[in-house]
Amino acid sequence: MGKLFRFEWLKNRKNIKNIVMLSLFLIILIGYIILNGVLAQKYKIDERVNYTSDKWYSVMKMNELLALSDEKDMSKDMKTEIDFWRQVYQYAVSQDVYKHWRGEDKWRDVVRETIEKNEYLLKGKEEGITSYNRISDQELRNEIKKNQVFLEEDIKPLDSEYQMTSLHFLYRLLDQLFPYLIVVVVLIVCADTMSSEFDTGSYKFLMLQPYKRGKIIHIKSIATICYVMISVLGIIAGVFLVNGCINGFGNPSYPVAIDGSRFSRLISDTYKTSAVEYIGIGKFLLYVIPIAILYLLFTAVFALILSTLAANSIASLSMSVGIMLAAIMLQPYVVSYKTLSLVYPVSYCNPVEVLSGGTYGTALMAILVLAFLSIVIYLVNVLIFKKRDLL
Repeated sequence: MGKLFRFEWLKNRKNIKNIVMLSLFLIILIGYIILNGVLAQKYKIDERVNYTSDKWYSVMKMNELLALSDEKDMSKDMKTEIDFWRQVYQYAVSQDVYKHWRGEDKWRDVVRETIEKNEYLLKGKEEGITSYNRISDQELRNEIKKNQVFLEEDIKPLDSEYQMTSLHFLYRLLDQLFPYLIVVVVLIVCADTMSSEFDTGSYKFLMLQPYKRGKIIHIKSIATICYVMISVLGIIAGVFLVNGCINGFGNPSYPVAIDGSRFSRLISDTYKTSAVEYIGIGKFLLYVIPIAILYLLFTAVFALILSTLAANSIASLSMSVGIMLAAIMLQPYVVSYKTLSLVYPVSYCNPVEVLSGGTYGTALMAILVLAFLSIVIYLVNVLIFKKRDLL
């Protein structure tokens, strides 16, 4: 059996399709880092010559009130509101001044002003002075909590969301590219595992080996899954290390949002309330990677069963990619049926969103659903291969 495993491993490694896909994957990751680096620099340059949105919004609100009535003739409520927006403007100006202070880095003062401004906005909304519908009360509380962590842990916020330290590269990769790019790579590598044998007629050679059909499909499946997992994770790890040497690895304590009920319940509290907790990005990634690996495993066994069912490689590749992309496109509609979304595996295609409470099911639910479906599909695939008339 060891010889057959090595044979399948080498066949996957020398497959031109696999080499091309994995090479493209590496090129895209490098391009992704370069593009984000360019955007990070552009963001910093543009941000220096523009007012913050809160400046513009507070000025706009004051102008709206002044257009309704002269300040001398304003009602008490209108005067209270215009004073409120003057104070918000002052906070925004202070943020801008400290952010672009020459010489000494005043990032702590920027964070303090941000906290005070958000607390002031929250107080104004609670007292009925303003509606301020640009952001919800809970989102303001979340922002206050996050900025308090920056001060307590003495962590400087990133200059822009595009800044590519290695930890943030991995975080953004799992959030933005994982549901599409990485899943498609796994599908294409796995989708012709058995159908390619039917194309070339080499399945007859397999049937002549002194192994039962069940063992053959087990070995081929495990060899393919191991190959694609090690290849994809190895490329990501290599890019992570090289990028860390160039752009830095980042602070593992940098705060990111996480669902408080992630492993204690099946239904997310954050999804219902929008309230989040904050933990270090290093710890967050340790939590999220197992969910990502389970989703890749589910994707791989899904491709394997289609490979067994399809008559040829082109059919299995087309079906795998087409069905998975269609399932991803349907996912926003499935969300409206909450019970269905709990067991719909594509609901968990974005592991960062799952762990931060963006899905109805928690991380625990994702692990249970993906593990169960992976096992069931794998066993069904073995059964189909054993019962299939190959000759």
